[in-house]
Amino acid sequence: METSLSGLIDNLNSKNTILIDTPFLIYHFKDIKPYSDITEVIFNNTGARNSRVFLSIISFTEILVGLLKKGNADLIKTFKDFMQNNPFISTMDFTYELSETAASIRSETGLGLADSIICATAVKSKSSYLITNDVDFLKFKNKDIKILILDNLVAL
Repeated sequence: METSLSGLIDNLNSKNTILIDTPFLIYHFKDIKPYSDITEVIFNNTGARNSRVFLSIISFTEILVGLLKKGNADLIKTFKDFMQNNPFISTMDFTYELSETAASIRSETGLGLADSIICATAVKSKSSYLITNDVDFLKFKNKDIKILILDNLVAL
């Protein structure tokens, strides 16, 4: 699998799905350049290429906490509507099975609990890519999941 943005887009299809980490959404909704240019391309191409985007309930919670602290009801509604009404985005719930996978990942990698849950979500959703901007995720090794760092996609 490619590590460039064009390589990622070329590989998107119904079998190659993406799990996005919290920074991906923050950059997208706050329109933080140059990252939001990349998030926009990825979101636009997932539907067009019959791919899916998955999100851990951890990331959903982290974003919602930030929005609730700001107290902007319109922004909260926009975020929730975007996540719940987009046919190409799925939020995965936290289950007992996901918990066991996260515990295994945490014991093997030393990642924090939230990051381990996000990695476990990538495993359980059978995602081909996990897109983040946190290099700690590179500790997670899975032959079926390619970790893509947004800073690296910007540099290419």
